[in-house]
Amino acid sequence: MALFFGEWEFPSQENTIETCKVFAEYIDNGAKGDAFEGFRILYRLHDLHNGTGIFIAEADDTTKVFDHDAPFIKMGKCKVKVRQMMTDSECVEAYKRNWR
Repeated sequence: MALFFGEWEFPSQENTIETCKVFAEYIDNGAKGDAFEGFRILYRLHDLHNGTGIFIAEADDTTKVFDHDAPFIKMGKCKVKVRQMMTDSECVEAYKRNWR
């Protein structure tokens, strides 16, 4: 599985407030969409002052990340940026393979 770093941003505080209401229900009901075959949220952090946040997920590929994000994007009208990342050991391995 690969690691993915995601950032989201709501267009307004109103969108943040509306989505947080639904998100609270999602968490209270067990956050079932945070772990399914080929995908798992590892960390999620929120900045309510600015209507932004980040997550780190483990996934088979970007389609699994989108499967998780799509309902939040539609509901909150937020922008989400996702990048695939490497661990320290993967970074060193890639360095040795390509630049040494």
